[in-house]
Amino acid sequence: MAWTVALEGWTRVQARDSLSHEAYESINQALVIFGLVTGTLSLVVHTYTSVFITRQFGIHNVFTIIAWMLAVATQGLTLYGFSDGGLGKHEATLSESELARFTVIILAIVVTFIPLVCVAKLSLIMLYYRLSPHVKLWRFCIYGIATLITLPSLILVFLYLFGCQPVAKAWDSSITEGHCVDRLSIMLASSVLNVITDFLMIIAPIPLIWKLNMRVWQKLGVTLMFFLGGITIITSIFRAITVDNLLYEGDHPYHMAVPILWANAETVLVIICDCLPSLRPFLHRHCPGGCFTGSEPSGVPTSETRNTRQHGRSRYFDDDIELIQNGSNPSRSMVITRTVEMELQYHKAEVDARLTK
Repeated sequence: MAWTVALEGWTRVQARDSLSHEAYESINQALVIFGLVTGTLSLVVHTYTSVFITRQFGIHNVFTIIAWMLAVATQGLTLYGFSDGGLGKHEATLSESELARFTVIILAIVVTFIPLVCVAKLSLIMLYYRLSPHVKLWRFCIYGIATLITLPSLILVFLYLFGCQPVAKAWDSSITEGHCVDRLSIMLASSVLNVITDFLMIIAPIPLIWKLNMRVWQKLGVTLMFFLGGITIITSIFRAITVDNLLYEGDHPYHMAVPILWANAETVLVIICDCLPSLRPFLHRHCPGGCFTGSEPSGVPTSETRNTRQHGRSRYFDDDIELIQNGSNPSRSMVITRTVEMELQYHKAEVDARLTK
């Protein structure tokens, strides 16, 4: 039967009693501190850039703020889970009250985390839409991905909350009668869903990017930006693997610690990725001439800058992507600025002030 052992080793990663509860709690605390600092700073930069630099504060900003609030709530729940909710402790050592708190805290984390990821991805989808809103196939693609993100997320949250008979059994561990849907399968489905949607969000814009009128190295750079924006696929994959382990393992309070840590890491990354589009215009404004900001226009007005002044648009030379589609209809010409993120708008008075210096 040695081959069955080998097959089992290849198909799933065995959970090990390698870390103590205190170690898990310390790792989670570090993740929370890092997430709160980087996530909050990212949100501040994102909001500041949208309000004062690009002047395009919109519904995607509101969704990012909501995602940040859900992220903070998720991080707070994980802190409580490891301190008083039985997370990372062996089930045999838990009292009845700790086991009851464990059931409630896992419920709260799941029904907060799934909407968090959903809202954060919808915020990015809104920016994706602006890549080529006039192309019918692209609109259908965006609507399809948005539906694939939203509908299953709502179903999973509903099943986790109301998938027990009686319903109170979902959060009351003292109820021994009745039955519930397989909650570990819901967690696994959430992880797999995130992997699929992350992959689609990475590959969907690539054909459009490579049709743009720009240099090959610029296309490669833009493509890399999309891959960086989909870095959460890594945490989703590892979270799916660790949740799959729970299907074969007992002692769930202890072994649930690893999936929760991966979920916490994903919480940090989704906020950073949501705010990443604002970094380049922010640096261009406050750190001109840096290696991340591209070329800065000279003080001598040129035909380029005069055209910019007439339209009230600041063109970041390395960031602008012009897509001129074939056909005689001039409305089919469009400017895509900041690759995926946004068309940068400058106030006319600010542009005039720069030209008069």
